[in-house]
Amino acid sequence: MVVLTRRACGEVPDGSQAADETAGSPAGRDRGEAGPLNPVGRRGDPPIDRCVLDSLRRDVGENILKAFIRTYLDLLPRRLAEIELALERGDAADARRVMLDLRSGSAMMGAARLAALMGEMEALVRRGRTADAAGLLGQMRREAVDVAAVVGENEGPREHMGDHSPNL
Repeated sequence: MVVLTRRACGEVPDGSQAADETAGSPAGRDRGEAGPLNPVGRRGDPPIDRCVLDSLRRDVGENILKAFIRTYLDLLPRRLAEIELALERGDAADARRVMLDLRSGSAMMGAARLAALMGEMEALVRRGRTADAAGLLGQMRREAVDVAAVVGENEGPREHMGDHSPNL
C-alpha cells in the first residue's frame, strides 16, 4: 500500500527496487530497505505526507477518509498507552502487536516518520531489547502529537482532541 501510494505521488518510479518483491521482507528490513512493511520516514519529512492523504481520498472518497482519520485519532492515545504498558510488563508479543497496528495505520495515512519509528521499536523488541524500545517512548509520543495535529486539521474540530494532543 505504501509503495503503491508513493508511486501515485510520483515518489517511486514503476519497476524500482522499492517495488521489488523482497523490499520490506525481513532481509530487506534488516538492510534498511524501504517496502510495504518498512516505510522510510526521514527526520526532515513533515509528520504527514499530504500527497498520501490525497491519494487515499481519491481511492476511498472523502467520507471514508474522514471515518478512517476519526478512528485513527480515537485509537491513538489508547495504542500509545498499550505500547507503554506492554513494554513496562515486558510483554514483547503484545508490544509488537500494537506497534504493528499503529505502524500499519500510520503508513496508510502517510505518517511515515511515526510508521518508521514503530518499525524501529518493533525491531528492538524482536531482538529482546525492550529497554531500548522503551527509551523511544518520548519520541513516539512527540511524533504522535505532531501526526494528530496535522490529521486533525484535515478532519475538522474534535471536542475530545482539544489541542489535538490529549494524553499523548
